[in-house]
Amino acid sequence: MPRSVLYTACGLALVAAGAGWLAGNSRANLSETDAIEAVAARWLALGGRAADCAAVPGQGVVWLIVRCTNGDAAAEWRVDRSGRLLEKAMST
Repeated sequence: MPRSVLYTACGLALVAAGAGWLAGNSRANLSETDAIEAVAARWLALGGRAADCAAVPGQGVVWLIVRCTNGDAAAEWRVDRSGRLLEKAMST
């Protein structure tokens, strides 16, 4: 096998390993604060304040339940361990 093919294969393997490490590292280091702040940003877009939001532990695949309330409006988001929104229930 020519050396250029071997070097190319090794280079591609290193790039793939680095990309995998970066993707896994960002997911592994997601904190509760990061998740709450991301949901609070959605609440801000609806006209609320970040201080209106608080989180409680979830069960099963639901890592956090983030509730934002502001007198006449309320919203609740369920977040998994990866930081994805599972569902949102809105009431006014």
